[in-house]
Amino acid sequence: MNLDSDGIVIPRLEKVLVDLFSREPALEPFGDAEMDRVFRNAFDTYAINVDTILRYAARRGKRQEMVEYIRYNSF
Repeated sequence: MNLDSDGIVIPRLEKVLVDLFSREPALEPFGDAEMDRVFRNAFDTYAINVDTILRYAARRGKRQEMVEYIRYNSF
């Protein structure tokens, strides 16, 4: 979690990706193909910390699913 200069909480990209993967209600409109594109763009554009993603996913009970998803898609 980061704070901007106005004290607004900005979630880390890794958390947003796990939320998307976990099908959070606010992100429900994203389909699987769109989710794949978001992940691909994130991994291609930013230095994503996979350990952080897996830690967030473990808190949601989705660690193994995330490991398989990342491996299958070669992120």
